[in-house]
Amino acid sequence: CVTCLPATEEQDCGTKSCDPVAHECTSTERDSVGNCEKCKADSECHENFRCVPMNYMDVERGGYCLKDAAVSGCSQPFSVGITATSLSGEPEAQYCGIKQSLTTCEAVLARVNACPGDNPNECAPEGADCKTIELVQHKCTYPCDTSLQCETGMTCGSGYCGGPVI
Repeated sequence: CVTCLPATEEQDCGTKSCDPVAHECTSTERDSVGNCEKCKADSECHENFRCVPMNYMDVERGGYCLKDAAVSGCSQPFSVGITATSLSGEPEAQYCGIKQSLTTCEAVLARVNACPGDNPNECAPEGADCKTIELVQHKCTYPCDTSLQCETGMTCGSGYCGGPVI
């Protein structure tokens, strides 16, 4: 492993990122990690995104790339504000996230994938469910308490994205 510092990351790690906690170069390319995907350093995330610590039901899950809300606001389904200091030490700011008490980034990213066995574990390890979305059975979804937490045009009915509004 190569020792590095975030300030000299390009010199120390080439095109890879520097883990700001372990001070070692990672195997992840800089600017390669998408919205709500796992990360270790801000530099792994796309422009205007930071690596933000997240949790699910009060259990720490590590860092995820989230958009800085101050840049151009938030959009569905990442409409829940998360105030945090990034893992690379950027000052506390508000980021566009998900409702961490209800679901996980993995579950949100797996939305509408098929779960033919009707098993939520086919969707994501935690925070996902397998439900009927509109008239299509066995689709991955996740819990919500407002339609703003769902993809644009999708309802939050019966407590999950895409569920029937009763």
